Amino acid sequence: GELSSQNVVIKGKIQRPTANDQQPVALIRFMTYDDMLTGEKTTAFETKTDEQGNFVIETNVEEITPAQIAVDVEYVDIIVKPDSYYEVEITLPQQNEDASYFERQPPTMKMIKADDDDLYYQYYKADTFVNDFVLDNFNQIYRRRQKSLLDSLDTFIQNNLGVIKSDFVKDYLHYRKANIQMAIDGDDAKNVKSRYFSNREVLYLQPAYMNLFHEIFSDYLVSRQFDHSELQSALRQGYDKFMTYVKSKDDFLSDNKELAELVVAWNLKRMYYESPDDRKNVVDCLKAIGQNTKVPDVKMVVENIVKQIERLSFNTDAPQFSLKGIDGDIVNLSDYKDNMVLLQ
Repeated sequence: GELSSQNVVIKGKIQRPTANDQQPVALIRFMTYDDMLTGEKTTAFETKTDEQGNFVIETNVEEITPAQIAVDVEYVDIIVKPDSYYEVEITLPQQNEDASYFERQPPTMKMIKADDDDLYYQYYKADTFVNDFVLDNFNQIYRRRQKSLLDSLDTFIQNNLGVIKSDFVKDYLHYRKANIQMAIDGDDAKNVKSRYFSNREVLYLQPAYMNLFHEIFSDYLVSRQFDHSELQSALRQGYDKFMTYVKSKDDFLSDNKELAELVVAWNLKRMYYESPDDRKNVVDCLKAIGQNTKVPDVKMVVENIVKQIERLSFNTDAPQFSLKGIDGDIVNLSDYKDNMVLLQ
């Protein structure tokens, strides 16, 4: 790798269809995830490409971190670790001008070099292997519930990846395997909750952990043990009554305080949208969780949830932006203060 005062260096090149070798200058942002539950990100570094599409990102990370490289409004995913050097090539495909934003072809990234002790290689190989394994054994997993397949997956990974060096990749495989285990068990995730979540460290930056969290806990407070009217009544009585009620109805949450705070906060976000009359109570309860928790990561997640539900909500200020109009002139939202603005 190359030496730098920052502990992560990414050298890149943008490739896009042009009539000549000259590439339009693009805004490059390196964005790290605050947490993988809310998906909120922080821009850690910003630069622009040169006329040949080259760029250099120099930044610092404290631990292995999922991140995105944004090229103007497009982005690609990447995993980086401290004291590492990467070379990437990002290709932006030719877009159909008539296609909507949601129909656009996504960019692709080719890793030219990853001097990171095999993290990137093993992580993305592990992801590919598990995805292929699930597709190849779909019927045996989801219909026949063959438990022996879990041993086959372990053997398959060991034969193809060898010794896994990073705990991050080990955790990734652990929770991907848990997802398959849940499908095979067919027991409403009771076994997986006990084996993979109860009294275990919460992995805020582990994608496989948080994907499984989403799958198990996103609708948790609408499950059978919680009566909707009792839940609503407890919410209206404030944070203490609400948390006491939830824990009294669920031994798993009662035994796992940090996880309980996350599960309740994440479900309050859903309640905010589904129960308009209780929105103030939801926000008050969320803020109380953030104030009372002893875990800084929980506080951060709760703050991100509040930020998300208040962003672009009724009667709040729209974020400032500038766009190029059809005549080529820059138009600022602030130019139209107190006027109705239609974007299309």
